[in-house]
Amino acid sequence: MTNSTSMPVVPDLAELSVALESAMQRTIAIARSGGDPKAPVPSLNWNASETGTHLMWALFAFAGAISGEPLNAGFPEVSWDNNMRDYLAVINDQALSASGERSMEDVAEGLEQAYEALKKVIASSPNLEAAVPTSWYGPDQTRTVGTLLALSVTETLVHGWDMARAFKIDGEFTVEEARAAFPTVMSQMLPILVNPNLPDGFKASYEIRIHEATPFVLRIADGKAVAEPAGEPVDCIITMNPRYGLLTGFRRVPLWKGIIGGHTMAAGDKPWLAFKFQKIFMSA
Repeated sequence: MTNSTSMPVVPDLAELSVALESAMQRTIAIARSGGDPKAPVPSLNWNASETGTHLMWALFAFAGAISGEPLNAGFPEVSWDNNMRDYLAVINDQALSASGERSMEDVAEGLEQAYEALKKVIASSPNLEAAVPTSWYGPDQTRTVGTLLALSVTETLVHGWDMARAFKIDGEFTVEEARAAFPTVMSQMLPILVNPNLPDGFKASYEIRIHEATPFVLRIADGKAVAEPAGEPVDCIITMNPRYGLLTGFRRVPLWKGIIGGHTMAAGDKPWLAFKFQKIFMSA
């Protein structure tokens, strides 16, 4: 599995801070909106409380990894078969099992504490391109500080949106919030989520253009993907709205619907490859 720490899209720390603040405030308010903690979340196998609890643990893990105080929940050792998605799924299940049932107020308070930990990290002005251990993605895995802070934003945006849908209330996030983090997350995380069942010899290259963000390229060959700065020729160019793109990346909406609806556009020598894009990568 790819363990590269090069960053074709380095996020802006100030923009991440602003996006995280608004995302956390909204998500904590959603948790305190009076919804049923056992309300099922569309598209997930979790209820609202479990979704919020997962988010809390993820944020604590990101903050701990960056600060050099990794989260140690004492979970049993998980077998590794070079499949990050399945490995992470077991870690997530163990975290939820260890947490037990939580009220939505418990969730809100946990999110507040996790946000305080992240604010301390941001206030320290960390090196966004420094690699830190991220054992929940697999043995010896690392990600950059910028990636984990960007993930803090995208996880909060999407899981806040998830809980809002469970409660049937408004949880929409803004294009600006998504733009601050999504390009970094997409370029850094997709290379470790390549579908192991791609056809032999499959090759493709995509330039990803997220509105008003730094473009980047994903090259797929021999069952691996590499992210690199834009500039060299590619097979397919995908241009997307950052908000819709984030929901697409988290498998909340299909890419083809975005193309038909005008939220996403495909161009280049092989624009039809856009319809294969989601099948190349697994969701986490």
